[in-house]
Amino acid sequence: MEVVPAGGGETQRNPCDKWFCSPAKMANGKQIFSSRFDASNGVAHPMAWDLENLEVPGDDRTVYYQDACNKC
Repeated sequence: MEVVPAGGGETQRNPCDKWFCSPAKMANGKQIFSSRFDASNGVAHPMAWDLENLEVPGDDRTVYYQDACNKC
């Protein structure tokens, strides 16, 4: 989830102790992306401030987060 937990009481391995990980946060077709260093997989990281910019490589992590966070 994170290299170093961002908040008090958070761990590195438990997705359910993160502020963004709950069934309510994952509702309505929420998609989750992460950035990456290379574009070898052909996925762009959608940036909220520049949705037309497809130059930032990314990973679509939606399936992982939907699975993990909907169990919280």
